[in-house]
Amino acid sequence: HKIVRCSLFFLLIFLFIPQQYPFEPIQLTLVAMLCIGTPSVLLALEPNFKRIEGRFLIDILVKSVPAAVAFITGVCLCSAVGMRYNLQTEISTMCVIVAGSAAFLNLARVCMPFNLYRGGLFLVMLSGFILGNVFLQKVFSLITLTPSLYAICVMLIGVVFLVYFISL
Repeated sequence: HKIVRCSLFFLLIFLFIPQQYPFEPIQLTLVAMLCIGTPSVLLALEPNFKRIEGRFLIDILVKSVPAAVAFITGVCLCSAVGMRYNLQTEISTMCVIVAGSAAFLNLARVCMPFNLYRGGLFLVMLSGFILGNVFLQKVFSLITLTPSLYAICVMLIGVVFLVYFISL
């Protein structure tokens, strides 16, 4: 659901700037499946006997704000870089990588404190994301990036990390 809400927010942003929407629906599926859908089901299956206290829904929404802010910032910066350097075909792949980093930051926070089950889950999901980006490019409408574009992605991921931890 978070990806859908961010996607709707992006749609509103990209209505007012002269840049194409950076994602194809199948690309968001990769991020949603490995960062939200599968982990939430598997984490819900973990035994937990604690009683729910306080403002449960509000607490969940507040905890998701840093990831949403980092996600939106990362994709907007990625789109700005793409617009500046005329990266028509590469921008969507770069946005998937940068958006995935924000989503994995949130998954790591949800998995804390790590135990064998949660750590294994996180590593399997992260491995699936990397393998999907490398070996399933045609399925997810991704392309191979040049080393310089990967370097730009790493810098943008650094900004995503910074924004995420500032907004905690």
